[in-house]
Amino acid sequence: MVEEKQILKLFMPIVRKAVGNGEYKISAILSDDSLDRDDEMMSKSLVKSWANKESLPALMDHKNSMDSYHADWENIRYEEIGENGALMADPVTFPTTRGKELAIQLKYAKNIGVSISAIPLEHEFIEKSFDGVKKKIKVYTKAKILEASFIPIQSNEHSRSMRIAKSFSINKTSVEVENIENKNNNKVKKMEDLEKMKEENLTLKKELEELQLFKKEAIVKAEEEAKEEEKKEEEAKATELKSLKTENLTLKKKIKETAHIQKGLDEPSPDGDDDVSKTYDLKDRLRKLYKVNKK
Repeated sequence: MVEEKQILKLFMPIVRKAVGNGEYKISAILSDDSLDRDDEMMSKSLVKSWANKESLPALMDHKNSMDSYHADWENIRYEEIGENGALMADPVTFPTTRGKELAIQLKYAKNIGVSISAIPLEHEFIEKSFDGVKKKIKVYTKAKILEASFIPIQSNEHSRSMRIAKSFSINKTSVEVENIENKNNNKVKKMEDLEKMKEENLTLKKELEELQLFKKEAIVKAEEEAKEEEKKEEEAKATELKSLKTENLTLKKKIKETAHIQKGLDEPSPDGDDDVSKTYDLKDRLRKLYKVNKK
């Protein structure tokens, strides 16, 4: 924490949480009540009071101009874990060319952070022990927060930013998020591959069931057709047999009606021979006479 012309500037980290499909939820710790390297700190009540704001301008490099104003801090809130508390907020970039570029920077930059500007109004000194060493600490109890800018985190502030992010367990730092995202992406890919395989298996199973059903239906249909054909053949045979029986009865009736002719045929011929061929010739003529078909 540094003081320039009665303006406090405090470097804080950007934290990013992977939410899947390569996307992040980006937030920032605008302030906290931990001790900085200058033995200064914000009081918990001060940090909480800043959480009442609806929004703050998100500038770039503390340049108070429209050219550097391409986002707002929204969803400003106070989060407390254990003995520490932090002022959290989410950046909302504008749909300007520079705003879109800023959104890309927030997603991929590894050393980007936040620096807040605040006007100190009241402070007090307290004594606290850290690692067994007593220190006189300057605690700001009242201050007016002006804005929070995006800046590259200076090397002497980077370790502190990492510590703050970890102490609150508010997601991971950018480097850790990138490593986690790679692992998550691998897990997601494996899960997607697994789901794809499951879908393919279900499709194959469905196709197999359809083929088995088609085969079963084809067999049933073939059996039914075979039975129908067999039935037709039996009916044809029955019809033919009935026709033959009818024809046989008709023939017998005709032969009975010509019994007197047949009786004459049974007498011996004048030359004493049993002429079988003449008998059959007579039968043929009788059939023709009475229009009986020869079978």
